[in-house]
Amino acid sequence: MDPFEFSISPYFNDVIRAAQIVDCDPTQEENMSDFAEQLQFITKFAQYLANQFYEALKIRPNTDLTKKAPARFEASLKDFTAAINLLNNYRHSLNREELLQGIAQGRTSLKNMFGIFEDMRKEEEAFPQFSESPYIQELVRVATGVAKQQYPPETLKSKLNWMQERYEEFCKDFQDLKNSPHESDEVDTLIPAAEKALEHMGVGLNMMSRFFRDRDRTNLKEGCAILLQSSERLMKVQKRLMSVSVAQPAACPKCGVINPGGSKTCKECGAIMPEVVGLSKQTIELREQQAGRPSYTYLSRLEGAVEGRLQNYLSDAELKEQVEAFAKRAEKGRHDFEQIALPDSYPDEETQTVIERSHQLMDAGTRKILEGVGQLRNFFVSEDRDDLVKGLETIYSGADDITASQEFSQTAGLDDGKV
Repeated sequence: MDPFEFSISPYFNDVIRAAQIVDCDPTQEENMSDFAEQLQFITKFAQYLANQFYEALKIRPNTDLTKKAPARFEASLKDFTAAINLLNNYRHSLNREELLQGIAQGRTSLKNMFGIFEDMRKEEEAFPQFSESPYIQELVRVATGVAKQQYPPETLKSKLNWMQERYEEFCKDFQDLKNSPHESDEVDTLIPAAEKALEHMGVGLNMMSRFFRDRDRTNLKEGCAILLQSSERLMKVQKRLMSVSVAQPAACPKCGVINPGGSKTCKECGAIMPEVVGLSKQTIELREQQAGRPSYTYLSRLEGAVEGRLQNYLSDAELKEQVEAFAKRAEKGRHDFEQIALPDSYPDEETQTVIERSHQLMDAGTRKILEGVGQLRNFFVSEDRDDLVKGLETIYSGADDITASQEFSQTAGLDDGKV
């Protein structure tokens, strides 16, 4: 084996190069001076590694590796310090054995220290680092940066306050869901799981808030872990709740007959019941009604994404993902609607007026929604935030037309067996 074989560290390799030159001619004062400078630098580098290691421990969960790593690292650091001492001794003794032993020991101990960092990195990759919610993901990213002293604490405070306000709103919505009648037995089994996850989210947010009272970064570390884990559980339960919740009855845009929620075709005439951008009203709602407008699942998600971008909590890429998901559903809804042809004849003039008016409103609503999607998409070219505001307003107008279409048919009495 080459006694001057390079190590895992480029900085220690500079020491090895200087040592090799000195070994060839120990009497050259200039060579020995360069060797001394390299030893001084690598000593500081070892201290830097130690500082990085202990800073990393402050924000890590309390795993078995976290408990065992300090003893492993300290033993390796002790061996490395001994190796540097041997190399420094060589400068005075010119004992070649000390030189070769110091290089070999330094190379091995550095490999062990970097190995500990690598083990920690691999374990961290298995930690829950990602949330499906872009808001929680951003909060955790900033909180972790504050814990690592990469960002000032004030960077986190406004985001945390915003998240706590949204959390309180969500808790109110959840209480409404708990107290409302459920159309599926499975909802009754899912609600306790959602409630427990929601409680844990509150614990995580409170722990993060404590940081601003005691400046203990451990609270940020543990708060982030609780928030990520609880939000992941809550979203899984929420998705299941969405899938088992029953949409309210809707009028067929062709014949006007009221069909059960979630129907794909009209039970009376067989026409396609268009999936108009997810605007069927659900048993579970994501937001409260505003200005008399019903709360719609997919529109609420889009609204949240636009608001997040306007407040700089979401990136363009994150917003675009939400816009395109909404656009795909809007385009499908419009396509479904275009496949519907009005009846050739009607039982009476009143029925004809109601069906045609309902059909016109649905037509206008789906067109407006696609127009609004186009305005949202234009933002990614123009970077004009007015495009986001105008786009959302146009979509709201379309949603109002669609709601009016459904309500017009219902209030006109076009129910089962009346057409």
